Amino acid sequence: MKSFEVTGKFWLPHAPEKKYWGQLMFSPGSGVEVIIEGNLVSEKRRPPVLVGTLYGQLYNGAICSIFDVACGVETYYAGEQLHQTRCDARSMIDGIHCLSPAECKLENIQVKLTQLNRWFEPPYEVNPGEEENQSDELTFNPSELVCEIEFRGVKVKLSSFSRKWYGEIKSEGKNLNWNYDLVMQADSVHGLDWYFDLLSEVRKLFVFLIGAGVFVLRFIGGVSPRSHVTLYYPATVPRALRYDADQFSTRFEQNKEALRFLIPNWFAKSDSLRVVFDSYSELLCSDGTSPMTLLIRTIQTLEHFYGIIWGQGEKYVAKGTYKQFLKWIGENLPSELESIKLEEMKKLHEVKSLLLSRFGNLNDISLRSKLEKFISELPRFITETIFKDTFKDADHIKKFLDQLEATRHYHTHYDPKLKPKTFNEDTLEEVALVMWALLSYWLSVTLHADIELARDIAEKAKEVMFLVGRTEKL
Repeated sequence: MKSFEVTGKFWLPHAPEKKYWGQLMFSPGSGVEVIIEGNLVSEKRRPPVLVGTLYGQLYNGAICSIFDVACGVETYYAGEQLHQTRCDARSMIDGIHCLSPAECKLENIQVKLTQLNRWFEPPYEVNPGEEENQSDELTFNPSELVCEIEFRGVKVKLSSFSRKWYGEIKSEGKNLNWNYDLVMQADSVHGLDWYFDLLSEVRKLFVFLIGAGVFVLRFIGGVSPRSHVTLYYPATVPRALRYDADQFSTRFEQNKEALRFLIPNWFAKSDSLRVVFDSYSELLCSDGTSPMTLLIRTIQTLEHFYGIIWGQGEKYVAKGTYKQFLKWIGENLPSELESIKLEEMKKLHEVKSLLLSRFGNLNDISLRSKLEKFISELPRFITETIFKDTFKDADHIKKFLDQLEATRHYHTHYDPKLKPKTFNEDTLEEVALVMWALLSYWLSVTLHADIELARDIAEKAKEVMFLVGRTEKL
């Protein structure tokens, strides 16, 4: 998407007789803005007035619908009192008038993602001429992704589409330009808002598959076989992205057989893995963060993930046994203790119920035990290849967990006594990448990736490029 400015007439859907000239401006980083000559909302006040949807017809005759519009009216004098309405909006769609995204019915959508061209292979093959003066033969042979998924109970066909066009003919040969898009076709017509949610889920999938922040550059909706609309929305691509395909977590041609199972599983497990998917995507797409934030959020995600993989019912001792133990403590709490004042003993009995309720949580598996299980359950060859320096033996694992636990507790609950036991700042990013690789491995396994693919994804995760802010001190 590119920035543009265009003039046209604009009006509220319930008042088509009142059309106003105005200037429509769009910038991918800030969204849609309309400056209207006149008082659109008939209210002389500066605070924004929410008007919902705004219709427009541009100077070239094209129509558009602008959604979630907030307007403010300004008054100025030029020989007489005049008004100007400034409108800000979240999104706009061209080619159709509809009151809301839900009422804009689409048969399919076609989108362009930032790294998609490099995730696929170039869609052509060059066959050198057999004789010296014979021209090379250029064959268009694009990669083809076709996958059936299910989103909110609706079957969707997810496929790739490659467009080609020739540029100028250069002395060294033809200059072939090309582009890959993704096409999503549901088995029935759905509103723009439904397709928007589907695209959001597909984007998170490709953040995982590529191992970097992925952003939508173009969104085209199919209203009918011969009618299409374009959605404009305030998407911002960060200042730096990883485009080196050799560093991607997966590549289509190398992993296409495994992906035929992994991609449907992503959508089948989207409800249970919602927190994990969101954390994974948000951290990779964050434009400037800190190693500590990455580490704490990854640990938090693993703690949640533990319950999905191994269940929340795991206890140190049987639940019934521990319940009886707590009952015994409550019934046998002494009325006096040596060297303890009676006033303090009275306070102890007053908070007995509160203390016993807190004691009840002590039978739950601790954070350290959960993290230790993520490590101990790794296949040996994964430990020896990807984590060999960190988890080489029991002593190294214990030392790593001691520091990890202290670092997490210090930055979550603050205890100055823990500070000397934490990782120093110089090693935080390395530690965060180790935990990120651990999360990536177990997420791959949960999605039923084969062991080789899970290993490759975890290995690439140790080298992932987060957009870590280093200049925010100023």
